[in-house]
Amino acid sequence: MIFEFLVKNPEFRGIIRRVQSLEQYPFAEVKDNILSENTIPINMLRFKLSFFGANRYDPKSDRWLRVSFFSGAPFLSNINKENVDSWGFATMSSYN
Repeated sequence: MIFEFLVKNPEFRGIIRRVQSLEQYPFAEVKDNILSENTIPINMLRFKLSFFGANRYDPKSDRWLRVSFFSGAPFLSNINKENVDSWGFATMSSYN
C-alpha cells in the first residue's frame, strides 16, 4: 500500500522514510494540531528546549519563559578524563 502511494507520489518519500524510522520512538514528533486555536506555542518550545538540557521552566507569560540550562553540570574546570562521562544534564540535587 505504501509502495503504491509512493509510486504515484514520489515527492513524499522523505516523509514516509521519517515516519517509518521513528516507529519505535513515540515521543519523537510533536503530536498536536499546531493549527488549532487551542495550541499554545510555549508548550512546543518547552518540549524542544528539553532536548537541549533546559529545565527549571519559569513561564512569564504564554509568550516567553525563563529556563536553566544544564543545571547540576560541573564547571569546565572540574571536568577531567576520569569523570567526563559520569554526569547527566541534570542531577537530583539540581532541583533543590
